[in-house]
Amino acid sequence: MRRIIYYGSIPKYEPEVIRFLTAISVPNDSTIYFPSTAYEITGSELWEALNTATESTKTAIGLTLKVDNLSTKFKYIYPRIGGTATAHRYNLVTGTADGTYNGGFTHDGSGCVGNGSTGYFDTGFQFSISNFAQNSLSFGVYIKNAISENTIDFGVFSGGVCDAVMYSRGASGNMLTRLSSNSGNISNANTTSLGLKVISRTINTEYKVYEDGSLLATNSNTSTLNNTTYNMLEFAGSSAGSPVQYSNHKHTWFWGGSGFTATEVGNIYTALNTFETTLNR
Repeated sequence: MRRIIYYGSIPKYEPEVIRFLTAISVPNDSTIYFPSTAYEITGSELWEALNTATESTKTAIGLTLKVDNLSTKFKYIYPRIGGTATAHRYNLVTGTADGTYNGGFTHDGSGCVGNGSTGYFDTGFQFSISNFAQNSLSFGVYIKNAISENTIDFGVFSGGVCDAVMYSRGASGNMLTRLSSNSGNISNANTTSLGLKVISRTINTEYKVYEDGSLLATNSNTSTLNNTTYNMLEFAGSSAGSPVQYSNHKHTWFWGGSGFTATEVGNIYTALNTFETTLNR
């Protein structure tokens, strides 16, 4: 029998969690954040909650624990921890402030909300084949208020170039999306903007839409190459680089990465929802 000998201890926390929470200056101690609010929590509780969510997400998509490997499946994950514009810019995947807020926003322990007229978030990542594969990509956003409006939660589009966009719930009462496609938005009926909304493509002939981990729709739609030079925006859509249709939804998690199956999306939702419940947001 072969014996494996470990020298030193296996780290308790995922490397991305250590890097991220260190970068946004949240120590693993009894420091209290958001005192006397519904979001009051200690630094050590944040460490435990984010580590549990990260481990569960890695397990859901088949990644090895205790390895710096989220980058093999995601380009960005913005958890919105820390309650400030500076902290909310940080990407869990890289541990750096890859995103940039522009215009009017409110930030607190419950996430961030745009003002609906000037506020948008530039993720820092182009919607191009170098970042997002044509037939294996997904975007997910966790929304915390129920507003039906013709505004964009995230998106990028340019005439004749491949697009990705989500209106989580338009004024007509439908969710509007497209993914690796320039053939226009597809409408799917839903009841609320609240919750985790995901679009995911794993093949070239269709993409799927999910709400809170459950399949909402399978949209027949042939993909086209992601070859735009414009960055993915959140709280607005990038129309050839210019923000349009600003959203005043409140967001927490926002990711962009590989395409995930229904089972994977369901398990990711469970991981993120557990985290949100722990933070009472």
